[in-house]
Amino acid sequence: MARILDLSSINLASLSQKLARLDHYYQARFRNRFAPTVRALSRFIPPGAHILDIGANHGKFAKNFARLHGGSCTVWCFEPLPYNYTLLQQIVGGFPNVRIHKVALSDKAGTADFYVPLRPSKRISPGAGHLGDEAHKDHFGTATAHDVGRITVATDTLDNVAQRGGATRVDFMKIDVQGAERLVFRGARATLTKFKPPVYCEITPGLPLALGETAQGSVAELTGLGYRVYAFPEDAAEPTLIDGFRPEVRDYLFLHPERANP
Repeated sequence: MARILDLSSINLASLSQKLARLDHYYQARFRNRFAPTVRALSRFIPPGAHILDIGANHGKFAKNFARLHGGSCTVWCFEPLPYNYTLLQQIVGGFPNVRIHKVALSDKAGTADFYVPLRPSKRISPGAGHLGDEAHKDHFGTATAHDVGRITVATDTLDNVAQRGGATRVDFMKIDVQGAERLVFRGARATLTKFKPPVYCEITPGLPLALGETAQGSVAELTGLGYRVYAFPEDAAEPTLIDGFRPEVRDYLFLHPERANP
């Protein structure tokens, strides 16, 4: 069972954490692991699109989205963890077509506890941070980071954000929220119903358990809105239509038949 520690008690200015941060910056700024994926997804993203990057982490996807179609797209990034948020600002804050929001999209507005796995050295694993329910804390850690740090973050729903901003279009959504996919979908039902954007989403079977949810439930939220489910292979080849959740699939593309995708 994971121990839950106050993240503020962790020394994020330690030498090992500073070196890790330099590596995170280098990987996000100078490496381009997700460029082939974004190129493959671009056929579902029209010029001038409004793209939502939910769980933007350090901006590895966002920087590629921002460059699509000659930089004509607007990219809205959502990232709640302060460590990730500051790196995200450094990586994509200079793009004129990127907007960054320090908030976790969920099924309600307010605040929530956010949990970040801690390595034995007390270095954080910022890419594995997640919303969680302490009734299910047996599922909070990872194979290499058993303990977790807890921090309070702001939450909101996509429907609230869209309504306040007077959104007239949402053309594509990328989601990587470490098990909280169903919460995001619940808070986005009006937006998904109105705009029917393609949704590219990582769903790892064990991660929703930290919230008492299931991967099957995450997929069902979108199929219940009429979306079709596709497996999106790691080599960014042609998506494959499937009949719903499959445990061997990690990256999903959800397409609505009523939206004419490019």
